[in-house]
Amino acid sequence: MMNFKMRFMSVVTAIAIAVISATAQETTPTMQITLDKAIELALSENPTIKVAERRLSLKRFQKQRLGRIFFLPLLLMVLSNTTQKLLQ
Repeated sequence: MMNFKMRFMSVVTAIAIAVISATAQETTPTMQITLDKAIELALSENPTIKVAERRLSLKRFQKQRLGRIFFLPLLLMVLSNTTQKLLQ
């Protein structure tokens, strides 16, 4: 009698595990993508690359700003020299 109960419990446990496993597999979404898409996705989600892109963007902004800051004094100097030559 005890042997029958042990076998019965083992079978019930095995069935329960199989059902849970099958249910878990059904609810897990899968994506099929190409290698190029996988690389693109990995690079777009990489935090190191995101930080590097932001730093590059900041450097470009700073370079543009410096260019603007130095443009006006240079323009004034050229205009001043031109005006002085015209007055002489």
